[in-house]
Amino acid sequence: MLISIIISFYAATISCAATNTLTHSIVRVHSYANQGHLLRYRVEATVYNFGNESIQTYDWVLPIQNYTRLTSVGITIDDDTLVPWQVNIDEERLLAVYTIELKTPLFNKEAIKVVLKYSLCDMMTPLPATITLSQDQPVTLYSSSTFLSPYTSELQEIFFHLPTRSREGTLISYDPKDDAEVDRNAGTIRYDTFKVGPYTWKAVRLYFVNNAPFATVMQAIRVIHIQPFWDVVSFEDSFHLRHDGATFTGPYSRVTGKEVPTEFQTLLTTVPQNAKEFFFRDESGNISTAVMSNRGKSTMELQMRFPLLGGWQTRFQTGYSLSLSEVLTPLTNTLFTSKKRISIALCTPLQNVLVRNLTVRVILPESSSSVKLFLAGQERNPKLLTRRPRYSLFGDIFPSLTQNVVEIQDMMLACPDRDDVVDIQFDNTMTFPQWAPVINIGGILMVGMLFLRSLLKVIG
Repeated sequence: MLISIIISFYAATISCAATNTLTHSIVRVHSYANQGHLLRYRVEATVYNFGNESIQTYDWVLPIQNYTRLTSVGITIDDDTLVPWQVNIDEERLLAVYTIELKTPLFNKEAIKVVLKYSLCDMMTPLPATITLSQDQPVTLYSSSTFLSPYTSELQEIFFHLPTRSREGTLISYDPKDDAEVDRNAGTIRYDTFKVGPYTWKAVRLYFVNNAPFATVMQAIRVIHIQPFWDVVSFEDSFHLRHDGATFTGPYSRVTGKEVPTEFQTLLTTVPQNAKEFFFRDESGNISTAVMSNRGKSTMELQMRFPLLGGWQTRFQTGYSLSLSEVLTPLTNTLFTSKKRISIALCTPLQNVLVRNLTVRVILPESSSSVKLFLAGQERNPKLLTRRPRYSLFGDIFPSLTQNVVEIQDMMLACPDRDDVVDIQFDNTMTFPQWAPVINIGGILMVGMLFLRSLLKVIG
């Protein structure tokens, strides 16, 4: 309600002064509330320029409350690749303004097609907040029956897609009911609005059953260890997983065999096809009862020790290893120095989960230097840490042996919706630390040979 009041006041103050010549002929918005506790949007808009001057930018706005809940966003123009944008926060009007630079100017009577894909979290609130074993999970969703835009629209079609299976969803109530077309079999609610002015917001309240898992990763830590000597790059992920749905109260028993509508025990994770030494364990050790079956070429199914109900949580780790050539890309090579690059996706391998905090640590080789970090093609200052190598037999003798660790932190991610990629470049020089394992192994063999020689003298 606060959003509608603020935006209505803003629209009233600028409607007479608006001079923008861009107009939406039709805007079609699909809101998918049937995929867990993430609300996914797909917006298709046809934009015309009816002015005499060419237009170089296109603006998309979000209420500041929704901007803080944004977990992923992707924008395409005329079905082309994803285009870059800039975000400016209008604190006075409580709006986040996304400014998209068009590749070519939009001249008079020309049109473009804009497609927005984004996800919001914490939009569906369980009501009641606590449920018992056999109860369904009703949720409340507040949204708008119009698409918030700084431009006028000839027609806006807004679709809300709700869960359709009887176990997962039933529409209980919706408001307003005027101009709403409801198809309960398809689980959709549609609002059509003609002649929509700039910055128009019409509040909508939906109340429906949503038993889909509210799987939330409270903390995810991914450690990537580059080990040139062993020709291996190891990946280890640690998760703190919680069911963020309505809190479960009352007794629970797995012996009764009753179906619990809101529980979940299975997760999907993405694994490279050439992954080796895959493991799945929790605080009690390896989970040998897990079902790890191939679903496609690179997706595996993980079954936890026990199901999760609302408010329950667990911690577990997964990991695997890849060969060096599958992860590192050589850029330049000389006799003793080589420049390499590793590309990392800012997301976890788990599918259909919300990640509230993500930390990625990349452990570089001991001889690495000149570390650079690139995000979206722009160089950023990397957060560099140092640590002692874990293997060296002569670690106490050579305290200067250290490894560079690049740490990246992010929050509020919808996986696998996010496709941000970070590139890390570094120089790798052939120095003593890289040969330390050889010296260690050689020392052990030498001690073994001396011991064997002494033993033979005693026997002889």
